[in-house]
Amino acid sequence: MTDYSKKTNIEQDKSEDLYKRLEPIFKKGIAGVNNRTFGDIERIVGELKTDWTTEHVLVKLIDDIDRIASYTIKPYTVGDTFKGLNDPDYSLIRDAFITIGAEANAGKSSILTALSLDILKHNRDTAFLFYSLDDSVYLSGKRILSQITGENQFKSSSFNLAILSGQEEADIKHLFNRIVIKERLNMNTLEREAVKVKEICGCNKIIIGIDYLQIIPTPPDMIRREYYNDIVKALKEIQKRLEPTGCIIFLLSQFNRDTESTTHRYRETSEIENQSDVCLDISGKMKKIKDPDTGKTKIIPDMDDNTRRVKVSKNKLGKKGRKWKTEINDVFNFTPLTICHDDEYIPADDDKNNPENFDWDKVKK
Repeated sequence: MTDYSKKTNIEQDKSEDLYKRLEPIFKKGIAGVNNRTFGDIERIVGELKTDWTTEHVLVKLIDDIDRIASYTIKPYTVGDTFKGLNDPDYSLIRDAFITIGAEANAGKSSILTALSLDILKHNRDTAFLFYSLDDSVYLSGKRILSQITGENQFKSSSFNLAILSGQEEADIKHLFNRIVIKERLNMNTLEREAVKVKEICGCNKIIIGIDYLQIIPTPPDMIRREYYNDIVKALKEIQKRLEPTGCIIFLLSQFNRDTESTTHRYRETSEIENQSDVCLDISGKMKKIKDPDTGKTKIIPDMDDNTRRVKVSKNKLGKKGRKWKTEINDVFNFTPLTICHDDEYIPADDDKNNPENFDWDKVKK
């Protein structure tokens, strides 16, 4: 037991902290050593170096009142498409850990990159580190090129900046110089990579986009849900450490298809809602079909419809519950968000037609 009446210096406190962080590893003994052990030790030592400073560890509120009082919520400037997200009492696009949840093929990857590019265009001191785990660099790069130029680049095998006007070329080059795409994510090096991206792009602020949580490989000796819980907590800590100079983390997640579950809405983990500052839910229009085997009517996503609904399901520092309507086009951009109500967007004659209450596992594809 720690003797709190005993005076210690910073180095002694560091040593005790290091021991307590490593103690669970020591207790496992040699039998507990695996491929992750040395990575865990490296991460713990790195966290200790980052967390500790030569300043006083404990500061009384009265001594810190000026710094706390000066802290304000400053939303990032965005264009007309997403400005609704920064409406008074919402201010959603801010330094925060933001989860974007949706079912498959709802356009969550497109809305992440479109929103991030919009932030970059209006905040020239911001870089974008995109972990494209679901698609290759080539597919994600083509989508981003399409969103930037307003032309579907999947229909072309070349890209020539020379065809653009002088100002357009300068603006696009400035965007390209602040975007880094990676196909793999290593939680032990993510924070260092983010700092490095800011350095090579000459920016103070950064957006980190992860597409998506459930595709991150789980170590063979870890329970999937527990591992994802740990990742979400670690991402939150990284965002907090990078926040003083400016950091948004966008995490994509699939919804839980088990509509009977009361423990979590996101697949595999309930920790997302606990750790996120903002949760945005994306859903598409629904349509009725008749099951040829049973003759019963089913409600399924209408894949031919481009309408999407964006709903604020969590906002730690403001209001929630508002819904916006938008449409995705053939270059993966979106029309300006407009406030909507369920009855004007999802044609339904009962609550079962609401996609949030629908049992997706009963749909035959």
